Amino acid sequence: MKTSQQKQAIEFVYTVKQRFVAQPSKFDEFARILSELISSTGVKDLDFLVSKLKNLFTDDHQDLLLALNNFLPRNMKVVEKKESCDDNKYSWLLSDSDNEFFNKIRDRCIEKNDKSFSVLIKFCELIASCHDKRITVREVDAEFSDLFKDDPDLYIQCTELLADMWETSNEESGLDYSGFGFLNKRRKVVRRRSLFDKTMAVKEFYLYEMELGFSRIENTIVKLDQDPERFGECLTVHDKRCIVELYKGSDSDYTYKGEDLVEILQSCDPVRRIQARDVVVERLRRKMMLLEEQKLRLDHVWREIFEDIREKGAVYCHREFLDQMTEVSKNNYSDSE
Repeated sequence: MKTSQQKQAIEFVYTVKQRFVAQPSKFDEFARILSELISSTGVKDLDFLVSKLKNLFTDDHQDLLLALNNFLPRNMKVVEKKESCDDNKYSWLLSDSDNEFFNKIRDRCIEKNDKSFSVLIKFCELIASCHDKRITVREVDAEFSDLFKDDPDLYIQCTELLADMWETSNEESGLDYSGFGFLNKRRKVVRRRSLFDKTMAVKEFYLYEMELGFSRIENTIVKLDQDPERFGECLTVHDKRCIVELYKGSDSDYTYKGEDLVEILQSCDPVRRIQARDVVVERLRRKMMLLEEQKLRLDHVWREIFEDIREKGAVYCHREFLDQMTEVSKNNYSDSE
């Protein structure tokens, strides 16, 4: 009766044969090395043959190398199997956490295509090190300042966390902490966080309106790409308003007003409908490009605003823009009530 290891060995040979079915010479080489390995007694010969097997399987066949370990002496393992805890060291990063800030950092990593989640991992390691008293809160603040240098909004949110950590740490109680960014008195931290929250609310309104603008243009283009015969029934109030808004002002390039084009699109004249459609779609695409350029510029503006809050606790750069956006968001909120 075959032993369990013998059965595994037979299955392994069969697996190798199947893997190299399109490379019979490679399987023949494997069989020859295996035969020599079984009959060999010298340590040097064994080392040489194991090395040849390793070279045979290194090309995208790491699973075969790992399986081969089961049939080799302990001191001749081809590859060391990693501990399961190492294999899954960071798998938990993809799961939602009860901590919203953790999720926010993770989502930012995804947005930046940081597949290794390096910023999030570093953040967690720093927090753990601080809790274990391996580094001080002061050192954590310096690390966070560098870690989130491209994400001032995330760093600002760290300030409250750092202040809480310092209050419970009792570290270096004889030093004056008033000069530290995160410890410049608790009231300043709270005031900075309050300003951050208000500014973030305005930014979220801006992002919502920007996304709404993109969505309206895209939806209208989709409608206009349909059968011109259906323009009358498929164009909604929002589509018509989108077209009218395109042609506001006194641009001499506009032969028609927006209202005129909407009327032509719904007319009974198929030729004029198609002509109007081509004119409007071209204008919509131009508007989309302008919006994309504007968003890039304003993304830079928002970043500088949050850098001001982070470094100075107040907004000095682009103050007029922020005031205008704040007023618009307030008016919009009042109108919706």
